[in-house]
Amino acid sequence: MSDRGPVHHEWLAKVQRDIDADYARLHRQAGGDPQRAGHGGEKTWAQFFRDWLPPSYEVVTRRYIIPEAGDDVFETDIVVFHPSYPASLRNREEVLASGVAAAFNARLTVDSEGIADAASRAARLSRGQKLRGGSPRTEMLGLFPVGLVAHSHAWVAPKSQPDDNVSTALQTAASKAMHPRELLDYTCVSDLGLWYTLRMPYEPDIGPAGHVVTVRALTAEVHLEVGFSRLAALLSRLYRRLSYRDASLVPLAEGFHLTDSEGGGSGPSRSWPLDQVFSEHVRSGLVSRRNPEWQLPLE
Repeated sequence: MSDRGPVHHEWLAKVQRDIDADYARLHRQAGGDPQRAGHGGEKTWAQFFRDWLPPSYEVVTRRYIIPEAGDDVFETDIVVFHPSYPASLRNREEVLASGVAAAFNARLTVDSEGIADAASRAARLSRGQKLRGGSPRTEMLGLFPVGLVAHSHAWVAPKSQPDDNVSTALQTAASKAMHPRELLDYTCVSDLGLWYTLRMPYEPDIGPAGHVVTVRALTAEVHLEVGFSRLAALLSRLYRRLSYRDASLVPLAEGFHLTDSEGGGSGPSRSWPLDQVFSEHVRSGLVSRRNPEWQLPLE
């Protein structure tokens, strides 16, 4: 490996520059036709996922995800199909929730209102899923990850602090969640940073019975000198999450991790009572520590 870092870091750094250039073009277009510019932004992100996910994970735009519970159906900008989803259903506007591998809301320029909307969509998608029980992973995570991707942000005035503004908007939105699986998994602003949700199933030192802890972390861009990008961090964490359901992705997920694609991360945390998050079966297993793997952090 050269001093510049892994080759795929350089590839993704180029993609990062291309998206930044794409934003400049679409931003100019937004003055005359904001809807067209917004659709252009969706297409850019959809192509990014097509280029970097396996071909079996088909990526489509503007689909309606049908819930397993309730009737809260609404449009989703980018949907990644699970490989098992039948080909005959993929051209329909409606998508069964069980056939979704990942879902993203896309914005050209994100602001507090856009973050609140994306967080609300993530919570509603989670509430529309029938619960899968039996382990911290199945009870703590949604059926599929939900994210927000944007080219840029609205805080461009001098001395505005876009990092802090995004974090504050996410904090406000997260305070309304009733369960860790309702939290927005990823918020990637291409020219700013990646925020992700880290979930720790059991922290025994918090309270007499222990607690669940979630952390909303912002990637530290300490690897910029070797081509590190927010896109690399997003892909690395997305691959890990997808590998929970698809073991064939484990080698790629490990490869991203071992080549420092994730970056660091830290941020505010929230504690949740065990009985608010887990079934009795999972709670007893966590407290007794019968299964060491159940203690591992989840994303």
